Amino acid sequence: AKRDTADEVSGARALIIGFAALAVLLGILFAWLVTRSITRPLAAAVGLTRRVAAGDLSARAGAVGKDEVGQLIQSLTAMQDSLRGIVTSVRRGVES
Repeated sequence: AKRDTADEVSGARALIIGFAALAVLLGILFAWLVTRSITRPLAAAVGLTRRVAAGDLSARAGAVGKDEVGQLIQSLTAMQDSLRGIVTSVRRGVES
């Protein structure tokens, strides 16, 4: 009976450790996915602003979402369109 109890305790301990390891791995995966969903669009926004700062007003942002990062990229695209209009107006003024 003592041996059976020790085996049950050992099995329960192994099960708890297994579940804890699985929970840690799932937590790491979830954190990685959340981080990736934020950093990739931000990297695209930074790339877009760098191209605009270098004078490339033809660069376009990729697909955007409805979250804050998506709103940021939409705002950057609107800013870029405004800059393109200003540059076009200035060029017309210089040509005439």
